Amino acid sequence: MAPTRTLARLTHLARRGVALATSADAAERRRVTARLTSLVRPLDTSGLDDLTAAYAKVAYQRGAAADLTALGLRTRSALVRRVIEVVAERTGSLAWQLALAEVCAGLPEKAAQARARGIFEQVVAQRGPAALGERQQLLYAQLLYFQGRFTELSALLGRLEALPLAQVIDLRADMLNPSHGRPTAAGADRESFWRSFTRPFRHAGLVEPTLLPEGDRPALDRLTTDPAVLQRLRDGLPDRMSRLGFDRLEDLPLISVVVAVYRPDHWLETAVRALIEQSYPNLDIVLVDDASGPEFAQAIAAVAALDPRIRVVSAPRNGGAYRARNLGVRSALGQIVTFHDADDWAHPEKVERQFAALWGQPEVVATESLAVRAHADLTHQWLGYASTRINKSSLMIRRTDLAGLGGFDVARKSGDQEFYERLTAVRGVTPTVVDLPLSVVRLRGDSLSRSDFAMGWAASTRIGHQSAYRKWHRGLRTSGQAVANLEAATDAGERPFAAPRGWLDQRDDERFDVLLVDDLAVKATAGETASLLRLLVDEGYTVAVMHREDPSLLRRPRPHNADPVQSLINAGIISQVHPEERIRAGVLIAPTPSVFVADREGPDDLACDLVLLLRQPEPRRGRVAVAWTVEAVADEVARWSDAPVVWAQTPDAHDTAGVAPIVAEQMTFLRA
Repeated sequence: MAPTRTLARLTHLARRGVALATSADAAERRRVTARLTSLVRPLDTSGLDDLTAAYAKVAYQRGAAADLTALGLRTRSALVRRVIEVVAERTGSLAWQLALAEVCAGLPEKAAQARARGIFEQVVAQRGPAALGERQQLLYAQLLYFQGRFTELSALLGRLEALPLAQVIDLRADMLNPSHGRPTAAGADRESFWRSFTRPFRHAGLVEPTLLPEGDRPALDRLTTDPAVLQRLRDGLPDRMSRLGFDRLEDLPLISVVVAVYRPDHWLETAVRALIEQSYPNLDIVLVDDASGPEFAQAIAAVAALDPRIRVVSAPRNGGAYRARNLGVRSALGQIVTFHDADDWAHPEKVERQFAALWGQPEVVATESLAVRAHADLTHQWLGYASTRINKSSLMIRRTDLAGLGGFDVARKSGDQEFYERLTAVRGVTPTVVDLPLSVVRLRGDSLSRSDFAMGWAASTRIGHQSAYRKWHRGLRTSGQAVANLEAATDAGERPFAAPRGWLDQRDDERFDVLLVDDLAVKATAGETASLLRLLVDEGYTVAVMHREDPSLLRRPRPHNADPVQSLINAGIISQVHPEERIRAGVLIAPTPSVFVADREGPDDLACDLVLLLRQPEPRRGRVAVAWTVEAVADEVARWSDAPVVWAQTPDAHDTAGVAPIVAEQMTFLRA
């Protein structure tokens, strides 16, 4: 490195170091320290293969432990893990040791998680718990919990000062939970467990839930409110509502609670019973049966018969939770609408508290509240996640404010988050969060949401969908126009943004002439990529794209498709497919070989006739001197497909004029 560049980097890092010297963020302090260290103590890369050595050298020089942690969790790349491991072992750096622990913790294999716990354990023994950042303290505590090491966890919890108190309370409650079937280090009994479980509600000034007598239902489905406590809560309602300007309870506005229901089990009664027990009396509870089938009609009717405020609306066909919600909104009688998931429990003060934050405050466009995550046995832990979160399904909004927003998108997933972001884009304000735990949301391994997420990782379908709707939202911010009804637009084939095929109940047997696999988030080449894609479409080819992150870019934030490519996807000119889907194509073309070197899982079900790899003159990409090798690319491509592989030399893999004839030649060959 030239002396002037080294001096410039040192000066820059020194300035940042001064700013961070008093920071409470230990991870950021380590990041700057690591970069300074890399300038005076080079990394020993002897004995490493060219690929690992090149990536490790750049990652170390950049002090990019946090970047590599995010990249490793997001891509689950074996190459990234090897790089982190090499730097950690050869430098002894705390930042890199903790990066390795986090990435190992994010793997599903028990051996990897045991290794992560061992690293955290060693760091704490040598440096104390303060050496761990908040997420690392959470991971260490959760790994001890999941591995049944309650004695160690009990002794440690009081020393994890970066952990929020609520998380500590929930971990203590989980160790006391009778579902473990054995005494814990703290000498658990049911009364101790219940005091611990209900402590967050007590500390928030809320009435405490209780449990129905034991039976054949799990603990979450026995949550309730003591009748005497509920009566006292309701007796105080006139006084509380008078502060909002209501002299009589009869004058309270009707609030419709929309609950989408599909093939319910006992959990529907849990959800509806909680709504019946609300302190706010003037409710219109709308159960939308999403075409569950005749075998479920009796169960739904039995739940509806529990209270005269409950109505059942039947969807003509199964369309998913968000299409059902739209039907519920159209059927709602209230001037305020809120939502509740059919398998969650609502605290008896949920509707009242959110209403109080909304009523008489025109600047508040909508309200949401917090939710406590819980499994059926009322344990809370989900590795890498806090036990309390904002509940997007708790949205409460005036009917008048719903107008002009376009209703829920009818894709089968992500409707809550998309609607929240669209509301923010159109109205210019975010919903007000009532900072109280007003729901217990069920953690289920088979849920539509949970199977798509893990610590630092999300399914490609989720990321692609978010990229699509955020591109559309950016246009909404500047247009100032009302949003057309999304359900009607989808049914007419005029959606303003793309969604995964399976989310829209579209067939997945379409065969594409060309499938382009590339890092679609690279802005520098996005214009050329879009030009190439449009040219192929103009030539009569059906074209799909798949995003495959390029590890040589060493990104920390999750990438979204660049606008020129996303515009083509949203307009339906090309399709975006995802590794989780069934994919059929003629030619798979990869302009950037380095997207195939990360040593990670390929698509679940892909078949193509030919793989066309565009070979640049040299393997350098950015600062990475060897960003790819022919051998590494070949190994990963072989996991994708057993189709013949053709390497084509090109000076610029994103040059439309140079690449299009190569693709056309291969297509002609295949069709012949």
